[in-house]
Amino acid sequence: NNYKLNEINAIKACDLFISISNIDDIFIKASFPKKESLLVHTGQNLDMYRDYSLKNSQPTILFYGGMDSNQNLYAVIRFINNILPIVKLKIPEVKCRILGKNPPNEIKKLHNGKNFIVEGFVPDVRKPISKSSVMILPLELGAGFRSRIVEVLSLGVPVVGTHNALDNTGLIDGEHCYISDDDEVMANYLYDIMTNQEMRETMSKKCKKFVMKNFSLENTFGKLSSYYSNLK
Repeated sequence: NNYKLNEINAIKACDLFISISNIDDIFIKASFPKKESLLVHTGQNLDMYRDYSLKNSQPTILFYGGMDSNQNLYAVIRFINNILPIVKLKIPEVKCRILGKNPPNEIKKLHNGKNFIVEGFVPDVRKPISKSSVMILPLELGAGFRSRIVEVLSLGVPVVGTHNALDNTGLIDGEHCYISDDDEVMANYLYDIMTNQEMRETMSKKCKKFVMKNFSLENTFGKLSSYYSNLK
């Protein structure tokens, strides 16, 4: 409560609130309608992803996130225990790829080198991401902006996740991603994307276009300086 009060007092005292996510921008404009608010996404150098082609040849679900974070660890366990079994009923041969630093032993022991791959940290994430059909991110806790989603989308891999995972990105549910807090619904979305090539390819193109427009360096750099230059 004290933290929240300090934030509110800081917002009231400022002349401009700079948001780095859509959900913060929406909150500020709704809660402080008279306050100047500027949305500036955190730009990323996407040149290395721009022309990298997808290489997925079989239904593959990706989880990507460092597991020294409790929110990511809880999410990958939720996927393995609650969502993956539902998918396997429909696609028994589905492959899982777990990517991210510091996977605990309970995750590493699931690695079998065939249909369950635990890669941990890799110096170039493009190769494992490009071998995936879809990414799953069932976060129950959410804090900060998930720049890894931008990497995944820039390669054209669609994402299925919870509201905590995706609401702050500006992605449109059903167009760039699928959003649900229900395990069975998320499992069905994963199935739909992996088994409908036309849907996956259409969503892939929209994902790439969205992140290049909203999160590339060339389309985010200079927004704040432009705001200052236009002050009267």
